[in-house]
Amino acid sequence: MNDYCISTSEKKSLSEYNSLELRGWIIERLSKIEFQINQVIINHIKPVNCEDFERIILNPSIISFGSKIKILQNINDFDKSIIGKIRESASIRNVFAHAPIYDLIEIDIDPDINSINASNKIDKMNSQGQITSVKVSESLNQFYDSTSDILEYFSKYSLNKSE
Repeated sequence: MNDYCISTSEKKSLSEYNSLELRGWIIERLSKIEFQINQVIINHIKPVNCEDFERIILNPSIISFGSKIKILQNINDFDKSIIGKIRESASIRNVFAHAPIYDLIEIDIDPDINSINASNKIDKMNSQGQITSVKVSESLNQFYDSTSDILEYFSKYSLNKSE
């Protein structure tokens, strides 16, 4: 395999991505959030060797994403509502990483309406263990909104800590 540089996407909207690209975008976006979580933990713990602490101790093979969220939960000045959004985003990420996306066509036979709706759906399990089918676009919008709020919070949090 030849070495090559992966270029950034030139797409302007999430609707331009195919399902494989969407999965990659979601996973990458949550990776950025995990990086920010690591920075908050490092700044809170203040290890002697930050690089080794991040590379070894905070390595996802050693400390899971869920464990990192538990650490955030115990940082007093970290907004707990953001932790809820991180959990929600991680749940959506897991759905997109593991569940198949399928096409659903709904035909309304009512003679007054006569409509055909086509959409992409994905199966999602709620906290009670019930599986529901949700529109990909709805989950995607929810993920985008939550992760935008999270990234904005991290940006402000970092600024406040550096002052």
